[in-house]
Amino acid sequence: MAQDNLQTDGLTAKISYYRWPIGIVLFFIALAIFNAFLAYLAYSGRRDRVVENPYEVGLKYEETIRSKALWNSLGLRLESSFGSPDESGLRTVNLVITPENRELDLPSSLLIEIERPSDARYDRSSRLTLMGDGVFQGSLDMPLDGLWKMTVRIKFAEQEAVFQEQVLLQD
Repeated sequence: MAQDNLQTDGLTAKISYYRWPIGIVLFFIALAIFNAFLAYLAYSGRRDRVVENPYEVGLKYEETIRSKALWNSLGLRLESSFGSPDESGLRTVNLVITPENRELDLPSSLLIEIERPSDARYDRSSRLTLMGDGVFQGSLDMPLDGLWKMTVRIKFAEQEAVFQEQVLLQD
């Protein structure tokens, strides 16, 4: 019994003697793991692009602003609903667009673009068809739940109206 107590005291003495060196080594191991995690986050998401022609990017941005302003000036309201995914990851998408002006004719189809903010691999676009009375329906490959950025593009005559919204999908 006394022998066991001596072995335990010897182990505690060694741990207390090497406490600071062990703590320092563990700190640097934790720091290396944290740096590896930060590097993984930095390189796994979307890549930055070097723009060769910034003037065209500026014109595109102005066009986007005009498209959003057209959506607002037409008084369009959007309600979206997404069904549960089937085995292949396809979800049924229903968009209800109601114009303030009831005489406004909606086109027979519109373009919807879905982006995953954290991962460009899941970016998709699809054309939804008009089912009647402002209801557009189609299917999109959205296998994951979470936050998605939805962009709806609808053409009226020569102009394009754009609506952007963030959608949180949960099943």
